[in-house]
Amino acid sequence: MNFQKIKDFVYQNIVYFAMYNVLILLVLFIIVNFSDFSTGFGAITTVDYFMFDYTKLSYFGTKLFRTDIDLLSSFSLFREIFIPVFYLMIIVAIVLYFISKKTEQRLLQFCMSIMFISNAIMALLLIFAIIGLFSTLGNRPLSEEISISGIFLTFFFTLFKILVTVSVCFIYLRESKKRVVLRTLPEEQLEVLFLKEGKVEIPYQRATRGTRFLNVFIDSVIIVLVFSPILMRELRIFSRYIEDVMGENLGLYVVSLVTGILYYTIFEGCFRMTPAKFLTSTIVTGYTSLKTNFGQIIGRSFCRKIPFEAFSFFGDMGWHDQLPETTVSRYETNKKYTSVITTVFIIAAIIILFVMLKNMFRF
Repeated sequence: MNFQKIKDFVYQNIVYFAMYNVLILLVLFIIVNFSDFSTGFGAITTVDYFMFDYTKLSYFGTKLFRTDIDLLSSFSLFREIFIPVFYLMIIVAIVLYFISKKTEQRLLQFCMSIMFISNAIMALLLIFAIIGLFSTLGNRPLSEEISISGIFLTFFFTLFKILVTVSVCFIYLRESKKRVVLRTLPEEQLEVLFLKEGKVEIPYQRATRGTRFLNVFIDSVIIVLVFSPILMRELRIFSRYIEDVMGENLGLYVVSLVTGILYYTIFEGCFRMTPAKFLTSTIVTGYTSLKTNFGQIIGRSFCRKIPFEAFSFFGDMGWHDQLPETTVSRYETNKKYTSVITTVFIIAAIIILFVMLKNMFRF
C-alpha cells in the first residue's frame, strides 16, 4: 500500500472532512434537541461532536459512565460560547479554502489542530474509562436493563470516531508542515546575533516580538480550553495531594507546568507548529536549518517554565529559543486573506466577551 497516496488524498480533501464534521454537528444538534434518540443498545448524546466535551453515555437511564465539566460557571460559560464560535470558524475556513482555490489554509489548519489535540486527549481518557468500567462491572452486580454488548459497542463506536479524527488531522497537519517554504533573506541582509555560542547568522526571516506574543496568547487560551477541564478532573486527587503538601498556589503551578509542557511537546514535536503558529504562518527551526530534533523540542518545552523566562525576550533571543538553539521563522503564505482571518477573530472575541458580560452583569 502506498501510504504517500493516502496522505496526499487526506491533504487534498481535508475540507470535505471539515464539512462532514459541521454537517454531523448540525444533525446531532437537531436530534438531541428535537427528538428522543435512543436505540436497543443505549443512547449517545453530544452537542460537541469531535470537540472539547466528552461524549456523554447513558444506558436506559442508568448512568454507568458520564463525564461532566465541574468548573466555575464563568469558565464553563466561556467554553460553551467558544464551541459554537469555533464551528463558525470552521465554516469560514471552508469558504476561504474554496474562494482562494486551496491556497488559504491557515484558519483550516488552526481548526484542525484544535480538533487533533482535543480528540487525542479524549481517546486516552476513553481508554482509561473502559479500563475503569471493567473494574466497576466486576465489583458489582449488573442490572437486567443494562446491555453489556451495548456498552462495548458504544465505547467502540466512540473510540473509533475519535481515532479517525485524530489520524486524519495528524496526517493533514504533517503534510502541511512538509509543504512549508521559509522566507529566506538575501545574503547581505542576514540577521546576525552575538550569542554565547558566538556569532550566528540566521538566513530566515524570524517572527517579530509582536507575532511571538500573539502566539503565546492564543496558545495559552487553547491550553486553558482544551486541557484544564480534562486535567482538573482526571488529576483532581493528585492536584489536591499537591495542594496539601505544597500549598494551593504551588499545586496549581505544577498542574499548569504539566499541561504546558505536554501541549508544546506534542505540537512542536509532531508538526513544529502550534495552533497559533499555524495561524500566524510561523514554524520552529534551527538557527541555520529548517530541521530540529526532538531533544531540542523537549528543551524548548521545559525552558518555557524557567522563572522569568518571558522577560528574556526583551533581548535578542529568548531562553527557550537560545538554550536549545532554535528560533521561530516565518514561512510563505497567501497574505490576501489575512485581514479576513483577523476580522473573524475580532468578531469571535467580541461575541464571546459580550455574551459573558451580559450573563455576568445581567443587562
